[in-house]
Parts: sequence; structure tokens; C-alpha cells
Amino acid sequence: MLKFILLFLPLLIILIIKKLSSRKEGILGKYTRPLIKAITNRLPVKVLCGPNGKPFLFRYHLLALTPDGPGLCIHHFVDSDPDRGFHDHPWMHALSFVLAGSYEEKLNPSLPNEKGRLVSTGNFNYLHGIKSRHRVMIADGEDGWTFFMFGKRRKGWGFYNIMENGELHYKPMTTEIKDNDGGWWKTASKGREVLHRWEKKTKDN
Repeated sequence: MLKFILLFLPLLIILIIKKLSSRKEGILGKYTRPLIKAITNRLPVKVLCGPNGKPFLFRYHLLALTPDGPGLCIHHFVDSDPDRGFHDHPWMHALSFVLAGSYEEKLNPSLPNEKGRLVSTGNFNYLHGIKSRHRVMIADGEDGWTFFMFGKRRKGWGFYNIMENGELHYKPMTTEIKDNDGGWWKTASKGREVLHRWEKKTKDN
């Protein structure tokens, strides 16, 4: 029953946000952010960190039919993607819906300094595993919450970078279709506990 409620609430939030998407995020955030945090506090979370050890994404697990997808999760972007290039994805199709906040999505790895498009509260964002090569950017002091639906893993994934000669170079992170970290949510700590640890670590530093 609890899993059903946790799955149903994000869908309800989506409907509410789409209905009110013409209003300012500040008005929506007053109601949606506390609800999102109440949900994610009880969900298993995976923390993705950059080379400096600083978190840039918290991935909260909602549902997965297999360890390799398809599935549902909630993403909390707290910093920009590390400067490793533009990445593709291991699944062929995914759909993201911005619950709160916003992010800038850079889409052209051949022009890494080109300004990207703003994806804000109430927006959907479709991602194709091969065609969508992007980098997510978060402005200082901002964040973004998204409801993320993804298909089954079909390929490896990696990063695209522009070389000095102007050619696009692809560096695979993995060529395996199977997720080496599949089923991570079975042993992961809940959101409340993990956030408490990170807040304590930040204060200690």
C-alpha cells in the first residue's frame, strides 16, 4: 500500500503542476516542494558525485520492473553535470517532467559553450538514447526536481567531447548493456538518512 501511495503522489503532483504551469514556480514550490521532500525522505536514494566528491544528482527510486528497467524515479539536480562532456543514455526512450525548479539543457556537443534551452517547472523533456546527447546545467543557488520515466537498458553509454581538430570524440563509460549497479535500491539508505549525513558532512567541512 505504501509503495502504491508513493507512486501515485508524484503522478498527482504532475497533474496539479500542469494545471497551474502558467503560474510562477514560487507559488507552486510553496506546495509541491514540501510534498516532494516528504515522499523522497522515505525512498531509497543513490547519490551521484563529481570528481571533486560533491553531489550533483540525487536519484530516488520509485519502481523498476527489472534491475535494468523500465522504471520510475525522482531526480533532484543540485549542481551541474561534471565537466566530462555531453552524455548519451543506456535506454532508447525516457521522459522527464519538471516538478519544481529548472535546469539548462545543452544539446550540441560540437558547441559546448553555446547557451542551452531552459527546462522549467511544468515542462516535459523527451530523451532518446542515441540522439539525445546533453549536459544538464544548474544555476548557482538553484536546483531542479524531475519525475523520470525510463525504458529498459538497450546499450552502453558514454561522453561526447569536441577535439582540437573539430571532430567529435566518444568515450564509452560502459559497453555493457546490463547495469553493473542494477538493483542498487534494495540496499540503499532512505533519503532522510542520506541527506542528514550530507548536511552533517557539509557543516563539518
